[in-house]
Amino acid sequence: MAVWLIPTLASLFLYGIGQGLVKKYIAEVPPARFCLFFVVAKTILNLSYFALFHRQPLLGGGQFAATCLVAYVLDGLGWVLYFEAIVHGPIAIVGTLSAAYPALTILFARVFLGEALNGLQYAGVALVISGCVGLSYAPAPPGGGAKSNRWIALSFMALLIWGCSSTMVKASYRLPGADEVNVMVFNTIGAMATLGAYGFAWLVLGERVSAWQAACIAAILVGMACTPGAT
Repeated sequence: MAVWLIPTLASLFLYGIGQGLVKKYIAEVPPARFCLFFVVAKTILNLSYFALFHRQPLLGGGQFAATCLVAYVLDGLGWVLYFEAIVHGPIAIVGTLSAAYPALTILFARVFLGEALNGLQYAGVALVISGCVGLSYAPAPPGGGAKSNRWIALSFMALLIWGCSSTMVKASYRLPGADEVNVMVFNTIGAMATLGAYGFAWLVLGERVSAWQAACIAAILVGMACTPGAT
């Protein structure tokens, strides 16, 4: 058995439990507040891992750091869309759609990174994508239907963004100074700049703004934070 398969299966199992708990309590807690909780959890876990296993200079690879930051800002945006989607759609479908982003990652890696798979693996990717399309048209269960169809667009947007993000992370490991422990810090910063900004905007303004307006305010805050580095 490939070594990478064990942590992958463990991650899949924990992901399923986590998303079930999110759906269980999402009706009691607004999505923006869930974003803040998620940032806190990410910060504790990521920085603890970094403190225990840190061995390389954090900014030893400038290109690596920049690529990771962009990738994890995209990742955070995907999570914002996901938390909004599960409010309006069934978790069994939203979670499955969102968790299928590795299939897009494989396609993007083939196009942009030159990675190739065998025919059977490409067939698996095609089945995953076809299943996602089919799930988006599945009828809602009696008494538990979605409030609107907006969850479909939100889920597919999250799927696309996560596919781009994971491809960028994969590409970053080919750059000088790449380090899997330092990635945890960049992951945390990306989450703070997106999930944190979104949750903070909603928390400050409360019900005076819609979720879409809060997301726009968060985007402005992220842009303001990035501007000094760009100039």
